[in-house]
Amino acid sequence: MEIIVWIILFSILMGVVLVLQYWSELIRAKENYTKDELLDFLQIIPDRLRRLAGQEELGLAIMALVSGIAVAWLLTLLGGVFAENIAADIPDHAEGSVPNYFFQSALFVFVLHIAWPSFKEFALDRGGESGVLFRVLSTEIPFFVALSVTIASINLTSWGVYHSMSFLFCFPDIILLLVYAGYRIDSMDKDFPDDNRPATRSRKPAPDDEF
Repeated sequence: MEIIVWIILFSILMGVVLVLQYWSELIRAKENYTKDELLDFLQIIPDRLRRLAGQEELGLAIMALVSGIAVAWLLTLLGGVFAENIAADIPDHAEGSVPNYFFQSALFVFVLHIAWPSFKEFALDRGGESGVLFRVLSTEIPFFVALSVTIASINLTSWGVYHSMSFLFCFPDIILLLVYAGYRIDSMDKDFPDDNRPATRSRKPAPDDEF
């Protein structure tokens, strides 16, 4: 039951992040929008997912997404190992205890964000740009997006299904994680430019341009 709820919530939250990030980009790029540009979710979400996967190294991007999900669940289960078994009908990782609040917080995401350049520099020194480790670490955006959305959906699942973890913790944590995920997708404008971006604003002719 919990896994099914998590899959549904993960899909919904991922879709929300992709759509909101697209709307943000669209508003910055254009002054006028069509209804299809705003609400054609069947086109928007697949385009955003293709963009997240990147134009090259699709296998590495998929591996990064799966790794982000796996790391989030490993952190969650690790919190359950240290959590007190308060109620028999509630999994340890869903208990409202300090270890779960610690391991399911946005803290690890932000720590990894800060430490990631050091990891890449280490990989670059050992194997160069063509090294497998450096290429894997260079797919950081799919990894961090999957990690953030997975932890957010686990928070929401634990609170919604078992009502043990505090909503006052889960709600701010979810917001932080989803905002960060959107920020990482938005950063692909510089790192992975593609043809799926909304058209930029048209520049009004300056007086010197007129004939």
